[in-house]
Parts: sequence; C-alpha cells; structure tokens
Amino acid sequence: MSHISVTRTRIKRLNPDIARKVAERICLTYRGKLTDRVRDYYGREVRVSVGIEVDGVSVGFAETDGSLNVLSDRYLWQVRGNLHIHDAIVREFVKMYTAEAIAQSLAREGYELKIQELADGIVIDAYR
Repeated sequence: MSHISVTRTRIKRLNPDIARKVAERICLTYRGKLTDRVRDYYGREVRVSVGIEVDGVSVGFAETDGSLNVLSDRYLWQVRGNLHIHDAIVREFVKMYTAEAIAQSLAREGYELKIQELADGIVIDAYR
C-alpha cells in the first residue's frame, strides 16, 4: 500500500550543508536531481530538508525530534522496479553523511585527514 513512511536513523542534529553536499554526490551517481519534496503514489507531497529524485520517484531526509529521518514511499519505488536503487541511496546517504560529519569534526580539532572510499565503506585516517 502506498504511503510515505518515516524511518529514523541514529544520526542526530542534521547539518543541512553536509546533507546537501552528500545528496549532490549521490545525484551524480544515480543521475538524479535534488528536491525538497517527497511524493507518494497518489501525488501527495511532504517537504524535506533535502531529497533525491531518480526517474520521477524521490527519497528525502529531514530532522524530526533531533534525529535524521528518511522519508519515502517504498511502494512507489517497488512499483517502478527501483526499490534496490532506493535502498542503495539510503545506505549511501547514511554512510557518506556520517563520514563527512566525522571528517569535518576531526578537521576542526586540527587533525590532518586521509579519506579513502572503499567498496564497502569509508576509511578516515586522522593524524597530527
């Protein structure tokens, strides 16, 4: 059944600049575009802090009650045959957002960073 579901992540206090930077990178990978709305199968919309639209379907990210939440209509993604893309976008967003937030925090503390993106994760080497 079609509806916009909200999935809470463990990420606290969304940084809009990091979220937009990560979403832009993901858009390049999936040939998507940035959006500020998520639509369900029936065209109902919900505003989000940042969203990614691929082939007419979208997934969004917004802060609610201090936590980063994922908003999307998984049914619509499934009907379009793109549920695997939805899940990959969510995984990539959480992974890249977390890595970018950690890297920025370490850099503010004066660490020099070497960042490597691997197939299954991101490695951050921090040293002074």
